[in-house]
Amino acid sequence: MLREVENEPFQRYFLSASLRTIKRWATAFRHRRRRNEGGRPPLEAKVVELIVTLKRENPAWGCRRIREELRRMGIRVSEPTVSRILKENGFSPRPGRKLDFERVTSSAKDALWALDYFAVQTAKGVWLQALLIIDVHTRELIDLRVHDGWDVDSVWTIRMFNEASAREKRTPKAVVHDHGAHFMGQFERQMRVLEIENELTPVGLPSMNCYAERAIGSIRRELLRHIRVADAKELQFFLDEYRRYANTERPHQGIGGRTPEERSKDTPLAEVIDLDTVRRRKLQRREYAHGLLRGYALAEGAPSAKAA
Repeated sequence: MLREVENEPFQRYFLSASLRTIKRWATAFRHRRRRNEGGRPPLEAKVVELIVTLKRENPAWGCRRIREELRRMGIRVSEPTVSRILKENGFSPRPGRKLDFERVTSSAKDALWALDYFAVQTAKGVWLQALLIIDVHTRELIDLRVHDGWDVDSVWTIRMFNEASAREKRTPKAVVHDHGAHFMGQFERQMRVLEIENELTPVGLPSMNCYAERAIGSIRRELLRHIRVADAKELQFFLDEYRRYANTERPHQGIGGRTPEERSKDTPLAEVIDLDTVRRRKLQRREYAHGLLRGYALAEGAPSAKAA
């Protein structure tokens, strides 16, 4: 009898709800229990500090060496855990390579250029390689150069680099790229002659060359998906058009909504205009790549004739 009296409030206030509400309560209760059951507890902060300290003071140590050093101190930590802690704190698990983004960021024009290759297939099924060179600070596409074939070597790469540098009359303080053979040999030797710092991204981490990767993704989405070129000459035409469009017309969120040209020349954003000024101006279009890409501007329209 007492049990029935104790259950009466539950029956009155909870079981009187709709079936949908009761199911929602039950689902939320199960999820709450599942979250509270949670797996392995987080690593002690003191152990994380030890791992980071050992790596910082001994850059040549890898995950295994750090794990063994901790075991000598009486601390048991798995090698994958050490690797994860190092990555979270900006270090590469591979000895001697730090993963901080200071290598791939810059605060001045021509402080750092990023280089990368991407492949394009022609209408005949032939694969071509294209070299991308981008200024990390301004997001300017310094060059997009097509190699008529697949096998690119370091001699061709450095020749295209020198041509782009001479054409733009600019030379970077440093370059960043991956471990491809086209960036070794003659390319490395020429970098030393030019006294340009040569930074290599860690193996298996293309995100460290994120500015080049992002630019290549934009080229594919905005241009290459919509065309099928016949040969290297036609591809070069479209890439030249895209470079002109990207540098002068395409705003970038990462540089405050300005175009690379505006960032390079430190041009401020346009002032906000009133509605009457908008009505007096006409939309002006500039087309690139046979109309696949467009730039826009508001130009002063012809004055309207007054009624007599």
